[in-house]
Amino acid sequence: MLFGAINFVAVAVCVVVALVVGALWHSPFLFGHLWMRAYGYTPEQMKTVARRTVPAYVVSAFGYFLMALVLSVLVIWTAADNLDRGLGLGFMVWVGFVANTGLIWNRFSDKPLAAWLIDSAFELVYLLFMGAVLAVWV
Repeated sequence: MLFGAINFVAVAVCVVVALVVGALWHSPFLFGHLWMRAYGYTPEQMKTVARRTVPAYVVSAFGYFLMALVLSVLVIWTAADNLDRGLGLGFMVWVGFVANTGLIWNRFSDKPLAAWLIDSAFELVYLLFMGAVLAVWV
């Protein structure tokens, strides 16, 4: 059975790491100021954004869970059972679906390309991590 082959501990680790990396990525310590500028937020507007963080983290955790679960199924289906194959699968998912869709949405929005670059680079990092962990931990 497919769900019996999924390592839910590995899926949970992927979710936690994606949330932590996302918080750090968008913090003032890394790309928070650039992200804020790219999206056109003022420091005053960020106070409003900050009030929505808990619901955003709940939705994010659920989204990362679904991504890790589906990626885990893809790892099983493609027999990606080592680091190289896991990284490759994470990269292919990023290129084919995540970065591509994000770029399309970005071009139809009024946001600069820098907004897509910051967000897409973060998505690449966590998808590479997820692919690697899920492949090695099958």
